[in-house]
Amino acid sequence: MLSFALLLCACVPWTVRPIDGGADRPVELSPAAYVESIWESKLLPAMRAQALDVNALLRPATGLPATASGKALAVKGTGSIIKIDTISKVGLAHVDLLPLDGRADVTLQIGPLLRGVALRDATGLIPFSAFTNQVQFADVANELNGRARRSTQALLNDKTPAGTRIRFLGAAERDGDAVRLPLRWVAPVEIEVLP
Repeated sequence: MLSFALLLCACVPWTVRPIDGGADRPVELSPAAYVESIWESKLLPAMRAQALDVNALLRPATGLPATASGKALAVKGTGSIIKIDTISKVGLAHVDLLPLDGRADVTLQIGPLLRGVALRDATGLIPFSAFTNQVQFADVANELNGRARRSTQALLNDKTPAGTRIRFLGAAERDGDAVRLPLRWVAPVEIEVLP
């Protein structure tokens, strides 16, 4: 009888939840509703406040500041589109940062698909502990990428001509403690086309 009870317990699905219930827990919200609830009010202000200037990051003497912890960074920069690469569904815009030298310093993801979890992880606003499981955490990362794409697609897409000058705000995943040229796979959340 005891072995039957143990076998039955092993087959029943279970979920671990924090005892306190977590006041900020988005359990009742869909990923889209959760992202929409924080996008304008929390995420964009945090990205703007924390964004590191890419030009400063790329100077060997500067490197990453001590406050830049975690696997992702909020970044910002100004430059000129060199070319748009749409060979895959993760389209890329190759950007030459000011001062212009004709070489790509940054690649921005233009979609239609955006990869990675940098937007979720760059600000520290969205911890794993706020979710019931890894699936919810991953779903929110995917929804953030989709929301970012919808926000920028009118200004940065496969029709954007070379030479277009832009200012961008986005998130990039770190490669250890180094910042390498070009900074790859930046997921932009704001694009401004400059005259």
